[in-house]
This record gives sequence, C-alpha cells and structure tokens, in this order.
Amino acid sequence: MGARSKDWTNQHNSPIIGAVLHQGRKSMTSRVTYSDDIADRICDELSQGVSMRTICAAPDMPNRRTVMRWMDDNAEFAAKCARAREIGLDDRAEEMRERIEVEEDVQRARLIFDYGRWYLSKLAPKKYGDRAALELSGPDGGPVQVLDVTKLSDAALAEIVAAGNGEADACAGTRNAAEMGMGA
Repeated sequence: MGARSKDWTNQHNSPIIGAVLHQGRKSMTSRVTYSDDIADRICDELSQGVSMRTICAAPDMPNRRTVMRWMDDNAEFAAKCARAREIGLDDRAEEMRERIEVEEDVQRARLIFDYGRWYLSKLAPKKYGDRAALELSGPDGGPVQVLDVTKLSDAALAEIVAAGNGEADACAGTRNAAEMGMGA
C-alpha cells in the first residue's frame, strides 16, 4: 500500500491496521474461537474508529461472519461492540474536525468535511444525521384542537360554516358520508 496508508496506521498506532496493511488478506480457512481477549481487542479497535472489516482482515482475528455470529449468540459482546462503535464514531468525528482545522486547501477541507458528515450520518443517523422536525400547533402556539364533526348537529355545523372560512363544506360532506356508513 502507499505511504498514505502507512501514515494513517502510524497515526492510529493500531497493530491490527498495521498487520492488515503489511501482510495482506488472510486465508478464509483460518478459525478463531471466541475468547474474552479477542472480544476485548475487537472492541478496543472499534472504539478507535477502525472498521469491523479492517479488524477482521487481520491474520490473527476471526472473519467477519464469525464475529457477527458471536454477536448474535452473545448479547453482552454485541452490546460492548455497539458501545465501542459509538465511541469510534465520535473518535472519527473528532479526527475529521482536527484534519479540517490543519488543512490549508479549502476545497480539500470541504471534501473531507462533506465525506465525513455523510459517512457518519449513515452509520449513526440519530446522532450525526440531519434533523428534520415537524411541529403542528394550534392557535397562538397552543395545542391542536380536534373536533369530531360526525357528532355535531346540523345547526352546530352551520354555525361553524358561518364563523369559518368556508372549509366547513368539506366537514358537512364528511358528516353525511359518515352517517351513511361510507367513511370519508
């Protein structure tokens, strides 16, 4: 791999990334059995922002399917991995911010930011995704008042029509349809 990959490895001081970059892909026939030591190593790497794919590519680590099976079979391990992944995403966000601050090329800084924001929003949409809020409120910001027009008399509906802006014609049609068992 190029110098850039090695620089990234040195930055993260990760033995797993170093092993993957320097030894290449491992054999799919290697078997690794679950142990607390391996689980802790996986979680440690995840918390440093290393992807599960990279971790599992290391020669002395289980393949990705095995780790997924361990997570299915062991709720405690799955929870530890999830928490480690959250920490790792926070680490990636901080690293992205630091890289942008020292980047002299504005275009490159923008690209780093846009990619990082997109990537984080896909992996953790609740935390890093765009927030869209829809709020429905009544008059003066108060609660919405719901009126069941199917239970109103014709006189009450006529009063609403007289006081309103003509939208009550639709309400009268709803009431008539409801009375006939047709729904609206």
